[in-house]
Amino acid sequence: MELKRARYFYLFIPVFSMALLSIGNGLFNTLISLRLKLAGETIPTIGIISSIYCFGILVGAFKNSYLIMKIGHIRSYVVFSSILSVTMILAGLYENKIFWSFLRFLGGYSLAGLFIVIESWLLNISNKENRGRYLSLYVISIYGAQSIGQFFLNIGHAKSIFPFCIAAIFTIISIISLVIVPSVKSPQFEEPTTLNFKSLYKISPSGVMGCIVAGLLVASIYGLLPVVATIFGSYLNNVAFIMAITIGGGLFLPFPFGYLSDVFERRTVLLYLCIILTIISALLILLISSFGHKAVTLVWTLIFLLGGISFSLFPISMSYTSDHLESNDIIEATQGLTFFYGGG
Repeated sequence: MELKRARYFYLFIPVFSMALLSIGNGLFNTLISLRLKLAGETIPTIGIISSIYCFGILVGAFKNSYLIMKIGHIRSYVVFSSILSVTMILAGLYENKIFWSFLRFLGGYSLAGLFIVIESWLLNISNKENRGRYLSLYVISIYGAQSIGQFFLNIGHAKSIFPFCIAAIFTIISIISLVIVPSVKSPQFEEPTTLNFKSLYKISPSGVMGCIVAGLLVASIYGLLPVVATIFGSYLNNVAFIMAITIGGGLFLPFPFGYLSDVFERRTVLLYLCIILTIISALLILLISSFGHKAVTLVWTLIFLLGGISFSLFPISMSYTSDHLESNDIIEATQGLTFFYGGG
């Protein structure tokens, strides 16, 4: 019983830290787009700056594992969180799209490092019997925290530095729980092997492809679903409500799906989820285009399932890949899977 409590405690601390950081980062991401829009920037310009942020994540997925192995997980988390908080403050101090592009790249680079730190940490403390649930809780905490961060947009004027300070404060506070609890120790890894992308794919092609598909789906949900919601039927014009239903699925369903992946063979669970997702997508197209408001309740139910399954694929894919790794491959594998997910 004591061992089980200790295991959950070591799970809670890194997940809680990442949730606090995600509140600030979720607020910051929305705030950047909002400020650019208020400044009169065009939609393509806003899209380019967002793409630079994603490019920073991809580059960070290449380069951050060495630092983590060199100075450890906790110190790496402090470094990356500090850099991210500095970019938030600087963005509030000086508004310039070129300068902000640089800050977004730096923020994306740091965020990739944070993902690798926490995800490799969780993979290290978990095992085949609980890994799916552990990573599902991690994903739920991130998306739930990002949703909470949106409520802080109403605190202070959007054109002031105050919201940027709030985002930076949450990012800095996230460090405290990792460094203030004396019993929390960074995972210990042996000297890592050279695990490149090709080797990772050979070890687990299903896991790699699952991460790519998960990235494609999540990007499509955030980028295209709001557009679809404004095109088809008056009952779908409430974009915020549709997105809330979708993200709600991402909050409630990853844990039960993660539990299933711990009980049954993970690749089989992945296969069935992808089949169900394909059926749901086809049904949504049919219902929205042919039946309109007559099938509104069914459409909302399917959108809830769409979000839940889409947000579940990444943690299950990562868990499946990790089941086939040696312990000294975890950091390099996490870096590779983050890259594939970000690429998707």
